[in-house]
Amino acid sequence: MSEMNIPKGVLNADIVQRVLHHFIDKLDRQGTRISLSVSKSLLPELFDFSRDDIDYLWSLIEDLEKHYHLLTIKLPKASSNKEIYEGARIIFNTDKEILVRQWLQRPQQLSAQLVWENAVAQYTHRLTLSQRSFLQANRLSCGDKTAFEVVGALCHIGRQLQRTAVALSCRTLSARSFKGDSKCLEHKEDYLGALFPEHQHRIKPRPLLLLVAIPERYNQVLFIENQESFLMLAAEHTHRLIAHSVLVYTAGFRAAATRINIHHNVAFAVHNPITVSSMRCFQRWWHSDAVLRDYYFWGDLDYSGMGILASMRQIYPALKAWQPGYQAMLRYHNKGLGHAPSEAKKQAQHDPGITGCDYVDQQLLPLLRLSQRFLDQEIIAGIDECNGQ
Repeated sequence: MSEMNIPKGVLNADIVQRVLHHFIDKLDRQGTRISLSVSKSLLPELFDFSRDDIDYLWSLIEDLEKHYHLLTIKLPKASSNKEIYEGARIIFNTDKEILVRQWLQRPQQLSAQLVWENAVAQYTHRLTLSQRSFLQANRLSCGDKTAFEVVGALCHIGRQLQRTAVALSCRTLSARSFKGDSKCLEHKEDYLGALFPEHQHRIKPRPLLLLVAIPERYNQVLFIENQESFLMLAAEHTHRLIAHSVLVYTAGFRAAATRINIHHNVAFAVHNPITVSSMRCFQRWWHSDAVLRDYYFWGDLDYSGMGILASMRQIYPALKAWQPGYQAMLRYHNKGLGHAPSEAKKQAQHDPGITGCDYVDQQLLPLLRLSQRFLDQEIIAGIDECNGQ
């Protein structure tokens, strides 16, 4: 039978359409493994045993291999508990791509890289040779924006940087170049700096905003993962456990940013009243040589919390777990409290391995691995609990 004369009854069958469109979708996404596994989610009609046409439907798939050579079907080992096709692997013959696209009326799409290069070429008159080379080698994706829109916006940014008298943030540059959308170029300072090296000083990094509570006298820093726990400790700042600690709300992984200890890259929001002169003294202290300063972290008793501590130790090698907080949580844990990862949507959390903090590596992580029970730090309602009361 001629490949060009595939019967419409076969081609238009829902199951055949779904299989062929599945393969073309993969090709359009520049997929490398053009195959599928026969499953209930993809081909539910083969698993609806109330139907009397299942054998016929599977025969249509087999025809795509036997008569039209579009596929190769690799059947699993025979099993009395499964249908012959269940778990079969179907591999698309990419030599037939053009033919199948004609049947499905799905013309071949240009690759994302080629579309990008075409967009760069259309703006050649507004780009220097070095800018054009950089863009061709460094495609930038901005959500649903087209390549033409992105390159045009980048050219507009170049003009802004030439004319501005003050440094502009990526948020401002993005909003001015993408119709008011400030998030298109989030965290793209390095990209823009490489594209416009002569104007790099006019690209203002977005400072990291940290909420802090500052006592009158301080000699150490306590980083706190969650807002409620930060506010609880800030309300009891005169307690002897934290009376001389600067409390810092990390908002999860925020304080693990490598720029947290770089001058001008941090902005402070102060929770408690403080004079201007005291604030200046604190900022000098924060950015000064901190070799002798003590750093502590208190967060959730789970893999993510331990991962934050591990990440922050890359910035503050002396950082340790704040034992009063964790010991208070362990008292609840030892009573059998705690949630499984699946109960709090924490299945994606990964064991950080070795953090470098002895207390975490020798006590907390082994306990979590054994129990598979996590606790959020908000379980502690007052600092007296951290004092063993």
